[in-house]
Amino acid sequence: DLTGDWSSDVCSSDLILPRKYYFNKFIEMLIMLSPIEGHPLNILFFQQYLKKLEMHKRDHLLSNIFYRGQADNRTLNNLISFCFSRAIKKTSKESLKYIIFMVSWSMCSSNLKYRKLAMKALTIALESQVELSEDLILNFKTVDDPYIKEGIYCSIYGFILRSNLKNKDLEKICQLVYDDIFMCDEVYPNILVRDYARGIIEYSYRMGCKMTFDIKDVQPPYRSKWYENIPSNEEIHNLNYDYRDDKVEREIGRAHV
Repeated sequence: DLTGDWSSDVCSSDLILPRKYYFNKFIEMLIMLSPIEGHPLNILFFQQYLKKLEMHKRDHLLSNIFYRGQADNRTLNNLISFCFSRAIKKTSKESLKYIIFMVSWSMCSSNLKYRKLAMKALTIALESQVELSEDLILNFKTVDDPYIKEGIYCSIYGFILRSNLKNKDLEKICQLVYDDIFMCDEVYPNILVRDYARGIIEYSYRMGCKMTFDIKDVQPPYRSKWYENIPSNEEIHNLNYDYRDDKVEREIGRAHV
């Protein structure tokens, strides 16, 4: 029975039987269902789980399922390909939003080739529905993964440069970007995220957009804090293990880091 608020109970022991070797299959199924509008197990359900995880735990989970490589995950491959197809223009706004959310989560990948492809796909998808860039920023506002933030802001910057947006649309986006990245005690401590965010606002400003904030607030220098403890060269060299050696215990390096 998929009626009612079934998704809130889906992880209870009465509905899902925990099995050690089926968990990955279950997550892969959630990826497959992620863009389906109205489904209780779409991306809105899946990301409730992802947002609760600490970044290192989320990375460990997704590294085994999300991005073993684009070719290894057929569903992600299909979503990326769909963004490049003409069918994207016929997709409902809600389903397209779910695709954008799913692709954005997948950009926690450290696979540079996949990340570039995902960012291009996201840029094209955003061109189809301008308003979704606002939903995208708000949805990932509290997500602590800098790789995801980089991918999102790079894609939004690219879509803005490729599109002929009205000033009122640019102003809405700029306000959300400012609130997310710059309106805080410490500007988001990632050089690429800050650069993309600054580029979005400065481009819009040059296009004649009116800002509710001082444009100088988005320009460096920023109020970044320096590291409290900087390791010595000797401490760094002590972590120099040959990870190609089967005798080396991988957990040793992780424990030190």
